[in-house]
Amino acid sequence: EETDPLFLATIRLCDSKGRKPKGWDGSSNVYPQGFKPWHHYYRGDDLILYGHWARQGLRVGPRTVGLDSGCVYGGGLSGMWYPSREIVHVSS
Repeated sequence: EETDPLFLATIRLCDSKGRKPKGWDGSSNVYPQGFKPWHHYYRGDDLILYGHWARQGLRVGPRTVGLDSGCVYGGGLSGMWYPSREIVHVSS
């Protein structure tokens, strides 16, 4: 509740204290030292669904689901039925 909404809407990488890397523009898969995708650190109880990270691809974790499978690049469209968590994928 104390986190800046703009930060929450734009974060991809952070360190273990939740700080964004300075100067990283997202154009590389090589992450700055000490930084990992935010979902690596997420420990909340709520299931978080996210998208807009086609380079990462479809990623299903225990508490986070990244649904961007790169449809705009020819990779298909992914979705998830809730609450069963069944992943549905349609070819582009």
